[in-house]
Order: sequence, then structure tokens, then C-alpha cells
Amino acid sequence: MTDLNQQQQQQQQQQQGTLNGLDFENLKKKYPFIVQAFERPEEEVKFISRRVNVEGCELIKHFLSQPRDSWFESSSSEERVDSRVNNTKRPKTRLLFISDQIEAAGTRTLVEALKYNNTLTKFDLYNSDFGSDGCSSLAEVLKQNTSLTSLSIMYSVVKSEGSASVRPLIQVLQHNKTLRSLNLSGSFMGPECATLLAEALKHNNTLTFLSLEQNEIGPKGVTSLAEILKRNTTLTSLFLYGNKIGAEGAKPLAEVLKYNQTLTSLTLGLNEIGPDGTSSLAEGLKVNKALTSFEFTRNNWVGRRSLFG
Repeated sequence: MTDLNQQQQQQQQQQQGTLNGLDFENLKKKYPFIVQAFERPEEEVKFISRRVNVEGCELIKHFLSQPRDSWFESSSSEERVDSRVNNTKRPKTRLLFISDQIEAAGTRTLVEALKYNNTLTKFDLYNSDFGSDGCSSLAEVLKQNTSLTSLSIMYSVVKSEGSASVRPLIQVLQHNKTLRSLNLSGSFMGPECATLLAEALKHNNTLTFLSLEQNEIGPKGVTSLAEILKRNTTLTSLFLYGNKIGAEGAKPLAEVLKYNQTLTSLTLGLNEIGPDGTSSLAEGLKVNKALTSFEFTRNNWVGRRSLFG
């Protein structure tokens, strides 16, 4: 046996029962709700909605990055065999939803787990601190990952970092051919980042769902997106609630409705569109035959007939 192999074996023996120096058994006792989420054999979806710190994220990382037959070690060899048999029937984790205020160090740990997981198809992190480092790391993962089809980091970007944080994620859309759904709501993108996203969509033909709610993209940002949507043939759902696009931004979207026959769901609520913007959208809706869902609440517009009549 070589010195390198001996060193690796010693490290494995030293780390047995630990996670990055943390005691695995103690972590399981400290976070029973995480253990319960992953030990249910009938459930593919893992929903974790309690406070989780960095240690808890290490435990989640363990479950996501290790073979399933190593999740719950038993004391006897007979029990270990039974565990492996049961785990062959255990469905692969498809969706991980975490609704919590996870700090940046914790989100980086979860992203690290995605490097070693090839079964997770949906990753949903709500109201946490992703930060620029987390977004950059996630972008690197998406360059290689071929299983993740849905990604949501709603309200998980710090305002002071804003568009700088999500830029790497947006740029990777030019290369990623697996992601079908992306939710960047509440990421403080602004108009410049929306323009960058429009450029990325030129080269992406796999994304079908895009949510950009509450991102302050304004009329400039939505105009850039509208130009791409005239030619886009894959995006079917677009959520733009609460982006202050006004009548100026509504007009290019009205033109999109005249040409785009792929988009079936559009959300434009709380955008200060007003009567003039409403009239422009009404003209587009007269021509459009594809849209089946259209949300337009809280826009200070006059008369529903001007939009639908």
C-alpha cells in the first residue's frame, strides 16, 4: 500500500462518524426533523422549514452527497444488510425545499452538496442569505450539473450585493442545458441585470419558467426582455409582479403579445401600469391566441373592459 493510500485510509478512519469534524450522532439528535425528512422511504420531497444553522446544513449535505445505504448506519451487520435492502426501495431525493433564514456559510455548504449529488432535480431555498460567494459557487455547479431542472432562491440575495450577486447565475444560462425553471424573485436585480439576462436568453433554449418578481427592473429592464421574447420559442411562463415597469414598460410587452405564441402565463400585477399602459396591453391581447393565464392586479387602471372587452 502506498503512503498516499495509507494516509487516505487513516483520514477515513479518523473521520468515521464525523462530518467535517462534527459528531454525526450528536447532529442527528440535535436535528431530528432533518433526519426524519430523509428517512421517510415513501417521500421524494424533502421539506425543511425550521431554523437550521451551519451544522444543520452539514447534516443535509451528508444526506445529499452520500450513498443512501450510508445514511443510517446500524450496529449489526445483519441490520446493515436490511438497511441496504430497504434503501434500494427508497426513492431518490427529487426536491429539497428549505424555508429558513440560513446564513451565508450554510448556503455555501448546501451548494457544495450539489457537486456530489446527481439525483436532485429541484432546489428551493427561501428567505436565506445566498450572497455573492454562494451565487458564484452555484453558477460553477450549474456548469457541470446535469440533473437539476428547477432552481429557486427567492428572497435570498442581500440587498447591498444585489445584481452583483446574481450575475454569475444569469451568465451561466448561456451554457446550462438542463435547467427548465428559474426563480430569482426578490434578488434586487435592477435594469442592468435584467438586460444581461435578456442577452443570456438569446443563447438558452431550455428555460420554460422564469420568475423575476420584486426585482426593480423598471421599464428599461423589461424593454430588453421584451425584445428577446419576440423571438423566444421556449419560455411559457413569465412572472414580473412588482417591478415598476409603468406604461413605458407595458408598451413593449404589448408588442410581445402580438408576436409571441409560446408564452401561456404572464404576471404583471403591481407595476404602476395605469390606463395608457392598459390600453396598449389590450391591443396586444386582442391579437394573442396563446396566453391562458394573465395576472394584472393593483395597477391603477380604469375599467376592466378596456383590457378584456
